[in-house]
Amino acid sequence: MRTQKETRNVTRWLMLWKFNPLAIPADRELAAKVRTTLNDMVRGMLDAGTIQDWGIYADSSGGYALWDDEGDNEAKMILTLGTAAGMMPFVTCDVRPVLDIDQSRASIR
Repeated sequence: MRTQKETRNVTRWLMLWKFNPLAIPADRELAAKVRTTLNDMVRGMLDAGTIQDWGIYADSSGGYALWDDEGDNEAKMILTLGTAAGMMPFVTCDVRPVLDIDQSRASIR
């Protein structure tokens, strides 16, 4: 008798974000406070496992975040986007599901 392997349908999400230059204060001290607050929010997301990876472009104009929804795409997405919404209007986000190589190959079939 063959056993069927249980698989979970996990989606990987990519969020590309950019700083909104119109919302970042011109005062350097206030701008530093905004960026520190945003970094603290990101650190909390990383520590909680809400996102698995985060980075900023070398020119500091924006960056990316990656996370797997662990098969529960609605709950994880709501949590992640809820936190990201707290960063508005200082950043704008483009969020998309992405496929790994195996998922990409399977989609061709």
